[in-house]
Amino acid sequence: MELKERKFKLVKGMPVSYTLSQKARTDFQNGKEVPVWYTWFDPEKKKPREIRYARNHVTPFVDEQVGDVSREEIIFVGGRLTVTEDNPGLSAYLLIHPRYGKDFVEVDDKKTAIEELKSYDTIFNAESKVRSMGITELANLARVILKKDITLMSSDEIRHDMIVYAKSKPQEILNSIEDPDLKFKSQVKSFLENKWIKFSQNKGQLWLNKPEKRLLTIIPSGKVPENYLNEYFMSDKGREVYDVLVNYQEN
Repeated sequence: MELKERKFKLVKGMPVSYTLSQKARTDFQNGKEVPVWYTWFDPEKKKPREIRYARNHVTPFVDEQVGDVSREEIIFVGGRLTVTEDNPGLSAYLLIHPRYGKDFVEVDDKKTAIEELKSYDTIFNAESKVRSMGITELANLARVILKKDITLMSSDEIRHDMIVYAKSKPQEILNSIEDPDLKFKSQVKSFLENKWIKFSQNKGQLWLNKPEKRLLTIIPSGKVPENYLNEYFMSDKGREVYDVLVNYQEN
């Protein structure tokens, strides 16, 4: 284990003070309390070993702590705990504690800062692309992303909602922009918006509404109707209907 200052934080909440349990349980022998320490399975020795934090020992393993044992409470203040480089025994103990990864985790501030910077860059890129897109291109994206009827929205409303969306889900925006089927998916959504196709009342069927009325397909059980639209229109039969509707739209 590398000797360095380590920082830990609680997974949930930031209480003023939180004391970490160091005992699995307490037994009584001859009328006296006897602590039963947590154990950690040692893959090299192929057996569980008792672990215990002792301020005057660099090892967390009970069977290696020879001599006096200086015990201390392990206290998180404001949800955080900093372990200095001169206390490797505590760092080693925390990293193999049974609640590590569940109640608390190690924090790498440098790594966190880098990840946050990347997140900011992603948000900036997504927002910039949304702001610079033409309204036709943006409308195609909005139909697929917003999952609502954009025919009732003004251009400014579409751009506003997409900028807000880019701030909360920037990677989805960037992935959708790069999707080669984006225009196709938007076109299919426009068929639904214009009521040229429609679902039956229980959404178990997809119907053609214009230029003629007829049943197109039965929606398979377990399929989400709105998601099945793209799958249907990419099929041979669906593609024929798609071409008819595109021609109908253009004429």
